[in-house]
Amino acid sequence: MSKKAVEIAPYTGENLDGIDVLLYNDNATIADYTKALDAYILKGKFTRLRSNTGQCEGCNICCQERIPLTSIDVRRLKREIAPDLDLPQFFQRYTYITVEGRAVDITLARDCQDKCIFLDPHTHKCLIYEARPLVCRTYICTKLSPQASEMRDYLVNSGEDELVRIWWESGQEKGLVIHEADDPAVIGQDWPENVWTGKTNYDELKIKEILPDNLWEKVKKKGESCV
Repeated sequence: MSKKAVEIAPYTGENLDGIDVLLYNDNATIADYTKALDAYILKGKFTRLRSNTGQCEGCNICCQERIPLTSIDVRRLKREIAPDLDLPQFFQRYTYITVEGRAVDITLARDCQDKCIFLDPHTHKCLIYEARPLVCRTYICTKLSPQASEMRDYLVNSGEDELVRIWWESGQEKGLVIHEADDPAVIGQDWPENVWTGKTNYDELKIKEILPDNLWEKVKKKGESCV
């Protein structure tokens, strides 16, 4: 194969150096995507929009924001840091779950300073870097091409949908874990099985099987990289 499954390429938008994502293989996985991003962060050219340090390491600005979780994020974190807890116990301790009507939002818990609970307060580095959530793995504070931004959002959101389904199922026996609620009216049928169901690692998830056809065509073609 002449090309990698996933390529992170330079992109110019609003006179800023950013990034684009190009997929060359129908079997490209989310793991391929995150590996390509990791490599580009280290060596690629892009303008950081929120930090003037010139590097990501030690910058904790994004660690103070909402961190949505996917089903694989929770499975991996549970394996790595809390294997003895059942799912409801894990949800209670390490997540923050908000229910508003029929909508459910599951994010990583924050500390008393409203920062990620896995942020080292002294080094400003992630304590679970190898197991950090997908939203963290795919975030770079730079300009994204339209399809790169749309793809990232879709991947994270579809993974959170599966997590809500798992949360619902795990709470049927012992009760649902909810940290904040506003007129909760969750309906289990709103969260059917999807491509993420049964998957335990990101190398099992093919991007093509997750994205809608119109978005797949955008990222599978030439993209909008202005090189």
